[in-house]
Amino acid sequence: MLLLSRVVGCGMARTCQEVDMSHKTVRIFGGLDFLFGWLYLLIFIYAVPSFDPTVRILTYVGSIAIIVAGAVMLAGGRVGYWVGVGVAGFLLLLCFALVAMLVAAAAYLYGLYGAFGKGATYVTLFGISLVVAYIGLLPIFQMAYLLRREVRTSYRRATGEA
Repeated sequence: MLLLSRVVGCGMARTCQEVDMSHKTVRIFGGLDFLFGWLYLLIFIYAVPSFDPTVRILTYVGSIAIIVAGAVMLAGGRVGYWVGVGVAGFLLLLCFALVAMLVAAAAYLYGLYGAFGKGATYVTLFGISLVVAYIGLLPIFQMAYLLRREVRTSYRRATGEA
């Protein structure tokens, strides 16, 4: 068994089954990224299309990049792991930026427009909850999983690093 584990690259401390499970979970996150990338693309095309060409190009390129990253993660390997970490980081930064802009808009509306501004602030806060739910939750869980010590160690052992 020791010889088999060294040939496969699992190492002595972990079984091959545990390494396969961590790689399978990375593929699950890759499938979710692939699915959400298509969902974002469909939303940007049909539900909330932009009339500004720059914004349209950026949203399309971002969605296609998430789709490609999901496909790379589905393929597996060490590159898939690092692509997963990068995509999760990008989506977290995007979520933080959108929340910051919405909070600034809510503060502006609240301070400037009186009773109407208070109502608009509540709608903006509802928008913040949607941004966090639809853009922020998946990368939070993905990053929390991928940066666990066990997962990093299993990828190092599976790729032959010390």
